[in-house]
Amino acid sequence: MKNRVVVLCLLCALATPVTLSALVNPRLIPPGPPSEQVRERCVQTWLAAPLTELRGRKPESLQNQRGDFFQVRMEEDREVFHIAVIPQSKIEMDVYSTYEADTRLYDIYAVGVPGTWVFTRDAATGTMTAITCYFAGDDQVFLRFFPGADHKTTGELVVFGAHAARNVHIPVNFNRLYTATMTDLKNWAPQLPWHYFSFDSSRYSGVRQMVAVIQKNLPRVKPAVDSVPDENGTLVPLFAGTPGVVPAAPASGEIALSNSGFVKWIADGLAEPLTGSGIKVTALLTRSEFRYLSRITEKLAGIYDLAFSLDWTRHLAAAIASAKTRRVVLPENSGCDVTVEPFVSSNRTLYLPHAGYHASALEPLLYVLALTEPDIFYLAAVREVDRSTTPEVGYFNSSAAVFSLFDEVGHFTGLVFEDGVEYTLRDFIEKYGEDHIFLSRVRASEYFFLR
Repeated sequence: MKNRVVVLCLLCALATPVTLSALVNPRLIPPGPPSEQVRERCVQTWLAAPLTELRGRKPESLQNQRGDFFQVRMEEDREVFHIAVIPQSKIEMDVYSTYEADTRLYDIYAVGVPGTWVFTRDAATGTMTAITCYFAGDDQVFLRFFPGADHKTTGELVVFGAHAARNVHIPVNFNRLYTATMTDLKNWAPQLPWHYFSFDSSRYSGVRQMVAVIQKNLPRVKPAVDSVPDENGTLVPLFAGTPGVVPAAPASGEIALSNSGFVKWIADGLAEPLTGSGIKVTALLTRSEFRYLSRITEKLAGIYDLAFSLDWTRHLAAAIASAKTRRVVLPENSGCDVTVEPFVSSNRTLYLPHAGYHASALEPLLYVLALTEPDIFYLAAVREVDRSTTPEVGYFNSSAAVFSLFDEVGHFTGLVFEDGVEYTLRDFIEKYGEDHIFLSRVRASEYFFLR
């Protein structure tokens, strides 16, 4: 009797990511070969051809001189149409039959893999309006070029929706980009941040180790209202009047932690191998200067600690820096505060003192930080806002540990640990939507363990 096999259809539409069945375990292997020879052959047949001629044309398979395969195809939107030159990629899939699973290698042509060029033309006039180039491992990171004045060119670099560069003048005729190499683009526009396309996956060993250890220990963590580990690992309450800590059965290995206790537990996992003990709780309770934006917040600050998790995470980061340098480091001169502004033309990507970054800026920001600060993780303080009052009141009450890295093929990954729960970066961003996140940097380490 013939085996029953699972048939998988791969729909690689322009600008649409490949969606695979849950029955497969995919791993994209982007080749990113040079395409200038293929694009040169497409100038008249695709790039300059009228839309009426391109409608209904089937995708064309072409090779460069090295023998790499590309697919050229057209897709039409309401006001523009796109011509994509896409390198062949390989994808491994586990195809399940009745009796066994067979791993097979399939050829796909997915827009956004490294080496993809997309030419956008106006549907009414046929004029070329933009060229988009993908050189990174993520299709949300790309270069885009536009025809400028005097037949010159302007360019921009987009990172997960944020502009790392915009309106960059490139002193060459726009048409020259049709067959340009990446080296040509670098020579014509050296002011673009080209290092945003370079990564070294071997530089994240500390982050990988810490993430693996935390993931392994998450089942041990149980929620608590007020419970933090002291320097000896003993669970103690922070605030008077809160319910006492209810210890779990020692044989179970469980540990009851509050939100602030959870991030301290992680921080202690770095400090203890260096100093022989965890971080003293008393060293974390010093209140820093806080900028009160209105009379109501200033009045409330006399009653409540509106900057609790901000102070908590900054002191934790400074304490780890002190343990590493063997000298006293205070938050204000530790260099731990993240204040960089690598993007332009967006209020949501700006750093706000005593508030941090809008949650929606975290993905592009952490992509850049993972490149420029490899093997660093971040203690995050969340500034939530009570919008039921006039004026609104902002307060730091929650904290988390944020990790970012690149895998072996250049895909960016962000993970967040909060309250004993692991989140994807996007889930964390969705959770805190319109809030701000203050980040404190900490050097990751392979010498990390959790009590």
